[in-house]
Parts: sequence; structure tokens; C-alpha cells
Amino acid sequence: MPAAVPILLAQAPAAVPAAGWLAAQAAAPLAAGWVERLALPAFLLAAEALAATAAWMEKALEAHTHAGLMEAGDEAEAPERALEVLRRLPTFLLSARILRFLAKAALVVGVASWSLGDDIREGLADGAGFVPVPWSALGVALLLAFLVNFVVNDVLVGVLARRHADRRLVASLGLLRTMAVLTAPVRVPLRLLVRGVFRVSIEEPAADTRDEVLESVREGEEEGSVSPAEAGMIEAVMSLPSRTVRDVLVPRAQVSMLQADTPLVEAARFAAEDGHTRLPVYGRDRDEVLGWVHARDLLRLAGEGSAASAPVRTVMREPFFVPEGKPLDELLEEMRSKHVHLAVALNDLGATAGVVSLEDVLEQIVGDIQDELDADSTRALRPASLARGDMQVDARLRVEDVNRLLRLDLPLLPEAYETLGGLLLHRIGHVPQAGESLDVAGATLSVLEADPRKVKRVLVQLRKGGPTPSASA
Repeated sequence: MPAAVPILLAQAPAAVPAAGWLAAQAAAPLAAGWVERLALPAFLLAAEALAATAAWMEKALEAHTHAGLMEAGDEAEAPERALEVLRRLPTFLLSARILRFLAKAALVVGVASWSLGDDIREGLADGAGFVPVPWSALGVALLLAFLVNFVVNDVLVGVLARRHADRRLVASLGLLRTMAVLTAPVRVPLRLLVRGVFRVSIEEPAADTRDEVLESVREGEEEGSVSPAEAGMIEAVMSLPSRTVRDVLVPRAQVSMLQADTPLVEAARFAAEDGHTRLPVYGRDRDEVLGWVHARDLLRLAGEGSAASAPVRTVMREPFFVPEGKPLDELLEEMRSKHVHLAVALNDLGATAGVVSLEDVLEQIVGDIQDELDADSTRALRPASLARGDMQVDARLRVEDVNRLLRLDLPLLPEAYETLGGLLLHRIGHVPQAGESLDVAGATLSVLEADPRKVKRVLVQLRKGGPTPSASA
């Protein structure tokens, strides 16, 4: 064996690491080139993912509904998650907007670097004192930024975010929390700065759902998709929580009552003349309400021999007491759940302030309810008034009655209205107030009395040459 062979074999172990090192050094520029090439695309993808996520959160938070979130929380058996989203909604929304702004800024910078980087580097390498503007590359960068930011993040993500937004917000509560933590270093100083300089809060509480509904109703009424009558009922329902028993009760002095020791025969006679279905029963004085009695029971028992002389207290029922400051929506729910139609209102001293019936509450929603026992509104048609060619009538008077009595031909549209007030509402397009008038079918209808929800009294004047009114009603 030649002498050189043992020497080479002896040096082989030391040569192997050296060869690996040389290979690594040769591959280093290639690897660095791949890293440099992949760094910018990876940065752009990360910025777009962050911008899209923040945009999705922002649009979903804007599209949420209180009822939808609570329902989603119940479905997920985690109502506390829905409550946290609602409670921290202003913070989550501001965090999403901040994160989206930062991600969009990073995306624009990345696109500009990708489009303009080579031109700028070449300009700087030439040693010139300025870098010429590459307009074509700048146009491409702006177009790409527009397509990604507006078309993808605003339009596409916005459409997707509104689909099942409530359920996805409840499921993404952890992501919302993380987003709030990440943006805290920017959000907190920004909030303090704006509050100190402009005296306003950029984390305003979420808009009241009730206000949103009322605004939607008003817009629908203006566009014609919601009728004035429907809008009035919806607004009345929404206003129930702000109204109390005190606003609708019948004062104690005007309430028809029975003394507890009144014989059933006399009580039945009183009920028949009074016309009310339910009558409160009092003890020593009208402040001491003991219960109430139904006119049907009085009339039934009054003809039963020995029972006729029994006092009213033997058939009265337990009263339902409520404070006069109780909101009407709570009263309506209690009356519905307890199956009661009459409540006795008590003042702060525990004395009887008056009574309120289920009909009184419902009238705050649908307007006056008139049954067959109520006074007939045609009684307002007095012959003397008719002789002068005009009259004042209750707006609840039916159009067909007006036509019959005055020999008019006022238009009747049963699917839209049946009363004189309904005709005015339908033709004028809103709830007319005192002083407004309408010329129709040979007569002038002038509003004498109205409130924000309905017309109460109307003056009907026959124009010259119109029909002669009939005085026989």
C-alpha cells in the first residue's frame, strides 16, 4: 500500500466536518435568498388575515341584536358569554376598529414595498439625490390595496359577518378578549387623550335597542312600508315601560264602588244601572278596598231567594293591589300571568289612589276600546247642530254612520279604516293635530282635539251646495 493512502485515511475523519461546513457555507446564500423572497408574502398574508379577522369582528358586532345574542347564549348553554359580549360591546368594537386600522396600514405598506421596492432600491443605488416616482408600479400598488381592503375586507367579509353574527360572536368570545388585550396599549391612551381633549368618550355604550326599533319604525312610516296606525301601536308598546299606573288609573272619586254590607239585590240593581262588569268593594270608607265583585255573580245570586239578602262581602273576590308607580309593561305582564282584569292602585301612604283595568292598559296600545255598553258616539249628532250644516263628533264615529246621517259619500276602506278618525289618518298620512282639515266628498273635516296617537273630536262642515243633512238619527 502506498504511503499516501494511510495518511489520507487518517485525515478522513477531520475532512468530513470540514466538507459539511463548506456545503453549509455554499447553501447559506441560497437559503437567505428564499427567506428574503418568502418574508414579504408571509408578511402580506399575515396582515390580510389580521385585517379580515378584525373586519369580521367589527361587522358582526355592528350587526348583533340583543335578542339574538341571548338566544345564541341559551343555545350554547352559556348565557353568561352572551351577557359579557353585550356588557363589553363598546370595548370590543373599538378594539376591532383599532386592530383593523393597524392591519390595513401594514397591508398597504407591504403592498407598496412589494410593488415599489425594487425601483426605490435601484434609485438609491444609482447615487442620485432623489428617487423618481415609478407611476405604473404606484398604480398597481394602489389598485391592489383597494381590491384587498375594500372589496375583500369591507364588502365580502361584511356580507359573511352578518350571517349568524350572534351565534358566532358568542362562540368567538375568547378571540374578542384576546383582541381587547392586544389593542389595550393603543386603546387606553387613545381613549384618555380623546376624553381629555374633546370631552367625549370613544367607547360609547351600545345604542338602546328600543331607540333602534323606534327609528326603524319611523323610517318605515316615512317610506310607506309601515302605516301610521301600525307605527302608533308599536311606539305605544315601546313606551309602556316609561308610563306608570298613575298615568292611566281612574281616580278613586270617579270609581263606582259597593259597600261590603250592601244586600245582593241592591248591589245587582246598582250594577245594572252602572254598566261596569267589575266593581270594587270597600269597608269603612272608600280608602279600605276589601275586594271586588263581578256583576254576573250579583245578577245570578240576586234572584235566589235567601241569597238575595246576603251582603256583597259574601261573594266578593280577593283584590289585586299594585303601587301607582308601577310601570305599565310590568302591570300588563302580572295581569296576564295572574288572570286578573282589575287592579287597585295604592299611593305611597298605602291609601287607595284609584283602579286600573286591563282595558285601560290595552287602550294605551290600541286606542280607546268601545263596547256595546259604552256611550254611543252618535249621540253627538244633535238636530240643532245638523240644522246649521255642521257638527262636532267623536272621531270614533263610523264612516258609514256619518254617510247615513249626513247623506254624504265619504270614502270607506274597511281594510284600512272604518271610523272618521281613521279616514283622516289614512288621507292625511300622519296623525293629524288640532287645526288640520281635509276636504272630501262635499264636506270639510277639521280636527278639534287629538293627541300624538289618535284623533279625538272632529268638526264636520257641509260645504255650500252639499247635501241636506238628516236630523233623524
